[in-house]
Amino acid sequence: MLSAAWAELEADDDVRVTVNTGRGRAFQTGVDVREVSDAGGMGNRNGGGSKASGGMTARTNDVWKPVI
Repeated sequence: MLSAAWAELEADDDVRVTVNTGRGRAFQTGVDVREVSDAGGMGNRNGGGSKASGGMTARTNDVWKPVI
């Protein structure tokens, strides 16, 4: 799940910045649209969910490292 990946990136001191990219036939929208659908939608447009639920974004998962 995406929130687990954010937690792993934030906890790894060797990671200084995260770069989101697309691969294959898809393009990078910033979130996995299937995961958004399964979660019932984006929720808060500024954060993609609440901090209580983890949300979909670095911000809602308390990741303070730069994300490109």
